Amino acid sequence: DRYQRRVREEGAQDIIEVPIRHEVFKSLLEYIYTDKITIKPEEAVELLMTANEYGLERLKQMTEKLIEEGIDVENVAWLYEISDQNDAQQLKGFCKYFLLHEFEAVSKTETYNNLNKQTLEEIH
Repeated sequence: DRYQRRVREEGAQDIIEVPIRHEVFKSLLEYIYTDKITIKPEEAVELLMTANEYGLERLKQMTEKLIEEGIDVENVAWLYEISDQNDAQQLKGFCKYFLLHEFEAVSKTETYNNLNKQTLEEIH
């Protein structure tokens, strides 16, 4: 009884709480068990962040490709920042290419105008 209480107390210190939505957690488990993902593109960014947090490089690459399919003029600047923050080099390169080729339209968006100075310097 005393041993069990000690183990429970010590074990409780090892629990890490990570804020992750149910749908994204299900996709994480799906990937772990099947090496596949079936996730809505709008949830892929959160899965990318989770993959980065846990060092799941293959999952990160899979989510980067999925995110690339949904890139448009309105979200590309935001996704560029997300890719930079999560060391998603493939996505970052794709975003930069898209930004440069659609610069006139992208530069008029609110998300582009909200980029920090360092990010703007990287893009140019």
